[in-house]
Amino acid sequence: MTGEQVISVDQDGAIQRCHFVGQIIGNIYQADFQQALISRLCPRSRCYCHIGYVHRPELALYQVFQGGILERNPGKL
Repeated sequence: MTGEQVISVDQDGAIQRCHFVGQIIGNIYQADFQQALISRLCPRSRCYCHIGYVHRPELALYQVFQGGILERNPGKL
Protein backbone atom coordinates (compact mmCIF):
# COMPACT_ATOMS: atom_id res chain seq x y z
CA MET A 1 0.00 0.00 0.00
CA THR A 2 3.05 2.26 0.06
CA GLY A 3 2.83 5.18 -2.30
CA GLU A 4 -0.93 4.80 -2.50
CA GLN A 5 -2.36 4.75 1.03
CA VAL A 6 0.86 4.90 3.06
CA ILE A 7 3.63 7.42 2.42
CA SER A 8 6.83 8.74 3.91
CA VAL A 9 7.11 12.54 4.17
CA ASP A 10 10.27 14.50 4.94
CA GLN A 11 10.57 17.87 6.67
CA ASP A 12 10.15 19.72 3.36
CA GLY A 13 6.93 17.87 2.48
CA ALA A 14 8.54 15.61 -0.14
CA ILE A 15 6.58 12.37 -0.51
CA GLN A 16 8.27 9.02 -1.03
CA ARG A 17 6.49 5.67 -1.25
CA CYS A 18 8.69 4.55 1.66
CA HIS A 19 11.96 5.64 3.20
CA PHE A 20 13.89 2.84 1.44
CA VAL A 21 12.83 4.00 -2.04
CA GLY A 22 14.33 7.43 -2.61
CA GLN A 23 12.22 8.52 -5.58
CA ILE A 24 10.18 11.65 -4.76
CA ILE A 25 6.61 11.19 -6.02
CA GLY A 26 5.13 14.52 -4.90
CA ASN A 27 4.96 17.10 -2.15
CA ILE A 28 2.23 17.48 0.47
CA TYR A 29 2.42 21.26 0.12
CA GLN A 30 1.24 21.08 -3.50
CA ALA A 31 -2.51 21.39 -3.91
CA ASP A 32 -2.69 18.37 -6.20
CA PHE A 33 -0.38 16.03 -4.21
CA GLN A 34 -3.11 13.38 -3.94
CA GLN A 35 -2.80 12.71 -7.67
CA ALA A 36 0.63 11.19 -6.93
CA LEU A 37 -0.91 8.60 -4.59
CA ILE A 38 -1.41 5.73 -7.00
CA SER A 39 -0.74 2.01 -6.96
CA ARG A 40 2.68 1.19 -8.36
CA LEU A 41 5.04 -1.75 -8.18
CA CYS A 42 7.89 -1.50 -5.73
CA PRO A 43 11.29 -1.39 -7.46
CA ARG A 44 12.87 -3.47 -4.67
CA SER A 45 12.92 -7.25 -4.77
CA ARG A 46 12.33 -7.51 -1.00
CA CYS A 47 10.93 -5.36 1.77
CA TYR A 48 13.45 -4.94 4.57
CA CYS A 49 11.51 -2.29 6.41
CA HIS A 50 10.62 -3.13 10.00
CA ILE A 51 8.05 -0.33 9.84
CA GLY A 52 6.48 -0.90 6.43
CA TYR A 53 5.94 -4.66 6.49
CA VAL A 54 2.65 -4.12 8.28
CA HIS A 55 1.22 -2.39 5.19
CA ARG A 56 1.75 -5.42 2.91
CA PRO A 57 -1.78 -6.62 2.04
CA GLU A 58 -0.79 -10.27 1.67
CA LEU A 59 0.23 -10.39 5.35
CA ALA A 60 -3.26 -9.26 6.49
CA LEU A 61 -1.79 -7.48 9.52
CA TYR A 62 -4.46 -4.76 9.52
CA GLN A 63 -6.79 -7.49 10.81
CA VAL A 64 -4.35 -8.34 13.60
CA PHE A 65 -3.63 -4.77 14.70
CA GLN A 66 -7.09 -3.37 13.88
CA GLY A 67 -7.18 0.24 15.19
CA GLY A 68 -3.64 0.05 16.57
CA ILE A 69 -1.78 -0.23 13.28
CA LEU A 70 0.62 2.67 13.92
CA GLU A 71 1.48 1.44 17.40
CA ARG A 72 1.52 -2.26 16.39
CA ASN A 73 -0.95 -2.80 19.20
CA PRO A 74 -2.97 -5.95 18.46
CA GLY A 75 -6.72 -5.72 18.68
CA LYS A 76 -8.89 -8.39 20.22
CA LEU A 77 -8.70 -11.56 18.16
